[in-house]
Amino acid sequence: MTRAPERRAFVLDDILFAYREYVGEDHEADMQRIVDDPVAQERWLGRPR
Repeated sequence: MTRAPERRAFVLDDILFAYREYVGEDHEADMQRIVDDPVAQERWLGRPR
């Protein structure tokens, strides 16, 4: 990614809403890099590296 994604969050009543804005240039390649990252896999799936 060319820079960190923009992050936003707000609370309405007791619900937290959050989202990230993609700011890179090659979304598919960046998403594949995340999928291939063992640390991301551990966080997403709860599996050790």
